[in-house]
Amino acid sequence: MHKFLLPSLVVMMMSVTCLSQERQVIFGHSHNDYHRSRPLFEALEHNLKSIEVDVILVEGELYVAHEESEINKANTLESLYLAPLMNEFLKRDSSLYGNEPLILMIDFKTEAAPTYNALVRILTHYKSMCSEYTDSIKTQRAIDVIISGARPIKQVQREKTRFLAIDGRPNEVYNKANTLLFPLVSEDWFDFVKQFGAISESDLKSKVTEYTTLAHNQGKIIRFWNIPNTESQWKLMLELGVDLINTDSPKKFSEFINNLNH
Repeated sequence: MHKFLLPSLVVMMMSVTCLSQERQVIFGHSHNDYHRSRPLFEALEHNLKSIEVDVILVEGELYVAHEESEINKANTLESLYLAPLMNEFLKRDSSLYGNEPLILMIDFKTEAAPTYNALVRILTHYKSMCSEYTDSIKTQRAIDVIISGARPIKQVQREKTRFLAIDGRPNEVYNKANTLLFPLVSEDWFDFVKQFGAISESDLKSKVTEYTTLAHNQGKIIRFWNIPNTESQWKLMLELGVDLINTDSPKKFSEFINNLNH
């Protein structure tokens, strides 16, 4: 299932054909992407697999921000992300990365149910580019929308047809049967390390390997957030088989991966 999990450091890059050009999808995660000088486009230009955006619901509108005090009324989820992605989708012949979907992680910073309802209403205008889930069937499209933060899990589970999945947590119970609902499991790196107390580096690596192996056996990919934004940490994540590597610097991360492959 995990065609990008290879036994070497040259693991985070995949060639795909898009608009008759070879593009290299890099399995990085643009953390808090809206903090970039060019939200969305820096990550796309450097072919990052995953993009994360925080949203806050105010009077029926989803604004891109971490705190309500940071809201700029011009910066909505639709204006900064969904509408530009649709434009790119149409320009690239109904594709973004060829057969490899882009992950758009939408992190709810306000109450789960109303935020989810607002997102569902908006996604009805963008269904053509979003992967669709019906019962146990996934219809793959250009974008996998995954919700995180305040997640209305039971509400999503009741949906007969949906255009999003859920970011899981390690303290929740998963199995292969619910892979389509929880395709990704995320964890705070410092919380993960802290639970083991004083531990050697080799033992910590063994713990991470156990964790990643369990997730992969359940058909899921994993991500750690709150990791240092350094090349040494990125290299460690690669060595440990982490699927999506958090970065606050898409360009630098892309250069780092490209340098490993040359």
